[in-house]
Amino acid sequence: MQPPHNSAREVRLLHRTASSHVVPIHDAFRDGAGHLVLVMPFLPLSLDQAITQPKSGVMSVSMRRCMRDIFAALAYVHSQGVIHRDIKPSNILLHSTDGPAYLADFGIAWGEGDADSEPKERKITDVGTTCYRAPEVLFGDTAYGTAFDMWAMGCVVAEVATGRELWEGGAVGTELVLVGSIMQGLGTPTAEEMGSLPDWGKIEFKRYEKRNWEELLPGVEADVWDLVSGLVKWSASERLTAEDALKHPLFEGLD
Repeated sequence: MQPPHNSAREVRLLHRTASSHVVPIHDAFRDGAGHLVLVMPFLPLSLDQAITQPKSGVMSVSMRRCMRDIFAALAYVHSQGVIHRDIKPSNILLHSTDGPAYLADFGIAWGEGDADSEPKERKITDVGTTCYRAPEVLFGDTAYGTAFDMWAMGCVVAEVATGRELWEGGAVGTELVLVGSIMQGLGTPTAEEMGSLPDWGKIEFKRYEKRNWEELLPGVEADVWDLVSGLVKWSASERLTAEDALKHPLFEGLD
């Protein structure tokens, strides 16, 4: 239970964000040894177990529904002043391969006004998991917001569409491997895009040209390119919100 991990805060934030596609918490209690026990429904699959290599480049209807479910969860979570901070396929639970999907594991989530959350402008940057971590925390921004989760969701959507991780994460603690991988895809950012981040400018990076999304996500339908490109942006302020994502054409016509 070293920061940012905190199970007691997790219980509070799960209650605060209770909604259709956040995993419900039925009970929480201390056992005889003093351990905090969280009681939740059993969901047999996580998204990482359900992701397969698409054969046609078209995301299945069931996976579109699952992605829509998680954007709906995040729209509500964010409206409650909460940042999940660890969006990744293994933290998305499924009732079956056809869904529905639920956002789980709020163990390192941040909640505005919560007693055990860091001050708003001094958040912990050692959050997220390897290749899903957003640029702002890689470059020392302690005032990051909900756009942190949206970058990670862009990475998840790309992974669902292709069957592989969007960026090379390297081993834990090797952020430069991840930074290099992102730059080789999105191009080396300009000072205007990154200049306000505390650790930008401390290292001089090789200049990479931006690659197009047809090359980064080969064989994938245009709606997926369009959604991912709206989420995976250097500048956090330019990323789609969860509510924006729910209106995307990729989700049109779903029941």
